[in-house]
Amino acid sequence: MLGELLATVDHPATLLAAAGLSLPALWPIGRFLFGDFATFKAEAGFATHTHRALWRRGFLPVNPSLYFKLAGLIGAYGAVVAAVYQLLVRLAW
Repeated sequence: MLGELLATVDHPATLLAAAGLSLPALWPIGRFLFGDFATFKAEAGFATHTHRALWRRGFLPVNPSLYFKLAGLIGAYGAVVAAVYQLLVRLAW
């Protein structure tokens, strides 16, 4: 699946390099959306042993805003990767 996706891109190696160079941006984006790791664990339902056991049994967390925050995290990271990719393409070609 990843190979088919990369086949649609003009410069797949540049896209992978852009994704790697953009990894440090995940930390500030995550901090902006979640505050800290303890807040993320509490919203995701991993704060206590009981919550983790319920998660393993298929019970979803109570906080529905978690899904919007995760979508925002993925979308913001995708935007950063796209910007770095465009920069690398313009610099290299």
